[in-house]
Amino acid sequence: MAGRRNRAGTLKNRRQLLKNHILPVLGDKRLADIRRKDIEDMQHRISQIFPIAANRALSLCSAIFSTTEWWGMLTENAAAKIERNMEEGRDRYLTSDEIARLHTGLDQSQAQDSADVVRLLLLTGARVGKVLAMQWARLDLTIGLWVKPAATTKQNHIHGVPLSSPLP
Repeated sequence: MAGRRNRAGTLKNRRQLLKNHILPVLGDKRLADIRRKDIEDMQHRISQIFPIAANRALSLCSAIFSTTEWWGMLTENAAAKIERNMEEGRDRYLTSDEIARLHTGLDQSQAQDSADVVRLLLLTGARVGKVLAMQWARLDLTIGLWVKPAATTKQNHIHGVPLSSPLP
């Protein structure tokens, strides 16, 4: 079921959470025997070193319990309404000097194909995987637009990305 609703990267991350954090703590228990306290203890243990991973593990546990409720196997989600760790967004932008040094490094690179990928990342703000999967048929260089089909976006909507001109 998870494979139908989640992308490959999400599944990989969830498997890692299960392997590294959830199963070592809760893996020897039956789902019906897991209590809220067990999940709170697990979250606290993970939070000591990996507070964000603790939030993701808690969310995954909640999703698992929600599914068991949906299937009629359990009547209560033991992971529901447990307080998550605070998360702060990260805002970091390159300075003009850093961009200039990056361009110099890219120009001097022996791997110009890879350098071109980095240039596209800078100009589009797109994710690495999206740029690597970019297809010529989706580019309109006359108007400067890259159209990502709905099937390749998280929102499942067609997404147009303006192609900025490089600065002199």
